[in-house]
Amino acid sequence: MSGGDAKTTEDQRTQADAAAPVPGTASWDLTRCVAVLDLADHQAVHAVAGHRESYRPIRLSADASDAGSVIALTDHYLRLGLRQFYLADLDSLCGHEPQWPTLRRILRHLAIQGGIRGWIDLGWTGQEPPEIHSEVSRISRQYGWVRWVMASESLANVDALQKRCPPIGTDRMVFSFDFRGGEFWSRGPSLQQWLETVQQQSIDTAIILDVAQVGTASGGSDPMQLCRDVIGQYQTMGGPAVRWISGGGVRNADDVRNFVDAGCDAVLVATAMLPPQD
Repeated sequence: MSGGDAKTTEDQRTQADAAAPVPGTASWDLTRCVAVLDLADHQAVHAVAGHRESYRPIRLSADASDAGSVIALTDHYLRLGLRQFYLADLDSLCGHEPQWPTLRRILRHLAIQGGIRGWIDLGWTGQEPPEIHSEVSRISRQYGWVRWVMASESLANVDALQKRCPPIGTDRMVFSFDFRGGEFWSRGPSLQQWLETVQQQSIDTAIILDVAQVGTASGGSDPMQLCRDVIGQYQTMGGPAVRWISGGGVRNADDVRNFVDAGCDAVLVATAMLPPQD
């Protein structure tokens, strides 16, 4: 069987046999939820607390026949009713070649659905070679609903934010304020400097994420308090309105509501939407 035939067979199988809805998700406000796909070596993996070396392929079926399948996971989220997607290219985030074939395959699959919002995180540094600029430009032109994540953990400095390819205007950009264990995670600029940059650039969507909480389904008040602190700090500056996204440790519908009460407009979800991965 050729590679193309294998992919067609997998797509048809996962569309027909997608995993059943996860118990307890019926009460979720799915309009507030952003489905996360963490991608490593062209597989969908389960991200836990930012320890990328220990991530394992996601399993949806009891026999693990779909382990790591990006289409199976995409269809699983779609069946649950999710229409917002965050694609994290962990290979690119670790300094390797972006997973262009896999990213394009997911985007093509989502484009058929309509009404989709998408964000792609490549770990943008501002030092990308021309071939990456070219591919980002092509994807941006082809999929007008895709935005690109610029994160404090990756950007070397404020000037690096300017070194993006032309299609990524502020209307196609999302800035991510990254934390680890409550401490701001940046390669240089302070939290205040990045807040000022978001204000000055009129960036209208931003993420607040403590990676130590990701994949833990631990809940707790710290992520929500972090959101209150960062959003409050920004609001005191009198900048343009921002759509805030957060997440990490989300367990249930109550956690989603608590993030919204903390000032967030949307919440990143993954583990709570999956069958047990142990």
